[in-house]
Amino acid sequence: MATIRKETTVSASPADLWAKIIDDPNTWPDWLTPLRGLDETVSGKVHAGLTFSARVGKLSAKIKVRKVRPAKELQWSGGPGMMLAMGSGMRGKLEFTPSGEGTKVNLTMVTPMMFAPMMKMMTGLNTAEEMTETIGKIKELGDA
Repeated sequence: MATIRKETTVSASPADLWAKIIDDPNTWPDWLTPLRGLDETVSGKVHAGLTFSARVGKLSAKIKVRKVRPAKELQWSGGPGMMLAMGSGMRGKLEFTPSGEGTKVNLTMVTPMMFAPMMKMMTGLNTAEEMTETIGKIKELGDA
């Protein structure tokens, strides 16, 4: 497994940050930079079990929400539908921890070793660069 970890601290509270970037999956491409857009409009708030189609780089993929603890933790999986169904997609986790007058944000992305080169080829994305951009977007939105 290849694991990438990034962290930042933002001025927003965990609840405010959650409401701003997590609650509505339609806004995820604003901060989760590998998502180049959604292939469908998602109705309702984020919840465990939610699955939707999105463009990951130049690839059409599925995103599945695995765990939701509002204002604390979000876990998701992503990848081509067949690979995701077999449990071999990329796995992401965001953790929000109160920190002084804001929130410490930890982002973890885990990619199965054999999956990483194939995803780079299929999507055209560099996962490490995307996670750096993603944590930067979270910082920008959390401090706005």
